[in-house]
Amino acid sequence: SRRSVFGKTYQQWKTCQNTPVPSNWQCAVTEINPDRRRSAALPHRELAHKLGPLVSYSTGQPQLLSLLKQVFGYTEFRPHQAEIIRDALGGRDVFALLPTGGGKSLCYQLPALLRSGTALVVSPLIALMQDQVAALKLAGVAAESINSAQDREENVAIWRRVAAGEVRLLYLSPERLMTERMVGALSRLDVQLIAIDEAHCISEWGHDFRPEYRQLSLLREQFTDLPFMALTATA
Repeated sequence: SRRSVFGKTYQQWKTCQNTPVPSNWQCAVTEINPDRRRSAALPHRELAHKLGPLVSYSTGQPQLLSLLKQVFGYTEFRPHQAEIIRDALGGRDVFALLPTGGGKSLCYQLPALLRSGTALVVSPLIALMQDQVAALKLAGVAAESINSAQDREENVAIWRRVAAGEVRLLYLSPERLMTERMVGALSRLDVQLIAIDEAHCISEWGHDFRPEYRQLSLLREQFTDLPFMALTATA
């Protein structure tokens, strides 16, 4: 099967979040090591030029750890990150339920660097997009967001970079993404991965407040061969 689930399904988590966590939950019970080491400096260079289109990537632990340290400054993965990343690189659909602070963003950011083309990240809040894009740029990663907080000229300039293949991660809200024009334009580009961050918003907001969240399922019809990732936290 191309599908991979880390932890229980979202509905199971939703109904049990106020009860003691079952011992057989893979991700929700994982303790995060507070003493996890982080290297002192992050690289300040454009990794899009440095990495190039890494089509023949390796998913071995040493190779993943090397990139983890080079780009993000970490010396080890948190629990389940490596498994999630390897499944995404292997073309499998992944639902990841991780503890709060468990590093779910890295689970789609690192695969985006190891696959050719652009990764789409669906994010619910402009402030969250801006924070992640700023952190990625600080690490030398070609990341951008198209959103309503930017003027039209800036969004157009970013889109031209995306169309030219210069952007590794593109952050969009579901409202910005789920238009016929945007989906059509993206279908003509080299999109290699779609990640839905804060995936609990699909059930919390999708029925009436933000219906575009429920429309995200239509992306599977347009991008039939891409790995999809849905990620959320336990609190």
